[in-house]
Amino acid sequence: MLRRDMLAADGRLTTILNSCGLCTSNSEARKLVQQGGATVGESKITDINYVITEDMIGTDGLLLRKGKKSYCRLLLI
Repeated sequence: MLRRDMLAADGRLTTILNSCGLCTSNSEARKLVQQGGATVGESKITDINYVITEDMIGTDGLLLRKGKKSYCRLLLI
């Protein structure tokens, strides 16, 4: 779960991957995104400056994926 104020402060994908536990550091998250291992919803993301907005999360949440087997569903509180 992600608080709205955290999303407003820094909504970059790399920061969110770190805060939700899919990556252990921002540098690991940055490398993951650059190598094409991060997926948001159905889209593979390769831009390290990609920003997730509140509209993208919606009511059902937003699925983040690291590789093939690590998943996290973002929900706003």
